[in-house]
Amino acid sequence: DAWDMAAEICLSQLLPTHAEPDAEFQ
Repeated sequence: DAWDMAAEICLSQLLPTHAEPDAEFQ
């Protein structure tokens, strides 16, 4: 849901678990 996405975005900015976090949002 929206909260899960928001949390995932925040976590990806603080501790990126992917080489390119932006790729999964596009």
